[in-house]
Amino acid sequence: MLILLNGFLLNKYMRILDEPVSVTCSIIDTGDIVVKQITWQNQHYPVVATGRQWDEAEGRAVLAEATDGTRFELLLSRTSLSWRVKKVWQTSWA
Repeated sequence: MLILLNGFLLNKYMRILDEPVSVTCSIIDTGDIVVKQITWQNQHYPVVATGRQWDEAEGRAVLAEATDGTRFELLLSRTSLSWRVKKVWQTSWA
């Protein structure tokens, strides 16, 4: 089953999480975040696309797609300035 969500084509392999993650990014003139790499569960994911972004009570949420097709919903905390992965979509689970 495929789902279109916020411009991302997703499949049924989604996990809802709340785990720490390391993110390499930049902030452009408009204030948008551009994600370049994600390190999650000791794996490095180079990012090919940064998607929709929005503000939540806890911080800034960002969608990102890695080169292998893995998609992440990330949250940058306003208080701690640390990143957390909230959701992950993968083509399969190992």
